[in-house]
Amino acid sequence: MLTFPQILRMFGGLNLTKYGSSSISDSTSFSQKGGFSGGIAFAFPVSKGLSIETDLLYSEKGSGVLLLYPANQQFSGIYRYSAIDIPLMIKINFFPKSTPYLLLGPEIDFIFSHKLKLTDTQEVFDLKETTNHIGFGFNSGIGYEFPIHSFALFFEFRYTIGLSNLLVGNTDMEKIRNNSLQFLVGGRLNLK
Repeated sequence: MLTFPQILRMFGGLNLTKYGSSSISDSTSFSQKGGFSGGIAFAFPVSKGLSIETDLLYSEKGSGVLLLYPANQQFSGIYRYSAIDIPLMIKINFFPKSTPYLLLGPEIDFIFSHKLKLTDTQEVFDLKETTNHIGFGFNSGIGYEFPIHSFALFFEFRYTIGLSNLLVGNTDMEKIRNNSLQFLVGGRLNLK
């Protein structure tokens, strides 16, 4: 039975993101972009070694892009977007003390900024009107926690696969999803 959250987690770290698309032409290639991710989480123990965790994260995401045109012209730029992510995950602890753990669960993203900055001209384009404001993804992750009395230090690695199209409309021509790797460090505090 779920009760009042018994664990508060605070964390931050590196977010490596890259757009992926199966419908963009060969003239477009995407590369990883680094950003910050951080926030808080509340855990609700369900049974020994099993809890449900919900996070509230600020995340900087996006992708590098290289566009190739005829006559050997090319343009490079960086897509950047900011979002509030709310994952709901199952956390499985393998041992009662210092422990490795596994995380799995869906995520909803509230996107509030999306821009493209061209590298050569430094020109910035606001893409908010062509971007879906809500996105969905699925998280999987592993971590290791070091308990110190009622506090614990943890290190975590997460992979999020984007499930929804970032672009407005369901066009068959362009479907772009965002995938990310997160390397997080934080602390856990027992509230009970």
